[in-house]
Amino acid sequence: MSMSAGRVALSVVGALGALTGLFALVISGGMSHWLVFGAVLVASGMLLLWTGLRGPLPGPLAWAAIVVLTVAGMALSLLVVREQVCCMFVYHHDLGYPWSWLLGYGEAETMTAVEELRARAGDLPRHVHRGRFLAGTAFWAGAALLLVLPVTLLWRRAER
Repeated sequence: MSMSAGRVALSVVGALGALTGLFALVISGGMSHWLVFGAVLVASGMLLLWTGLRGPLPGPLAWAAIVVLTVAGMALSLLVVREQVCCMFVYHHDLGYPWSWLLGYGEAETMTAVEELRARAGDLPRHVHRGRFLAGTAFWAGAALLLVLPVTLLWRRAER
């Protein structure tokens, strides 16, 4: 029995996601955002692997819902702010969850100037960290998969 290219792709992506999640859990050091990231990737990766091997394939509506939920998750993650002062008066004001992917920072000569930067954090120049953006997208796509695929499965069973 041969598998379709779509099933093979889902299986490979699922296995890679689960392995990435396991790696994140191992290196987490107990940090909550690493644990959440790893758990979501392991669970969604295993679900994709199962779907690729034996489960029902999601239809176009399910994939559209996954994309919409992923984009919504990325947008909502911008409400999470991480602030840090380091390196002799460099102020970081980063946005995103589980990884800060929209980064802003400013340099100052004194702590008073750092506090002024903090008061105007919205004016700091921003840039997207591509690696963290991809990791965040993988996280939110995994969360969306964990919501949509079980609903798809239940829906199909109810139709029978």
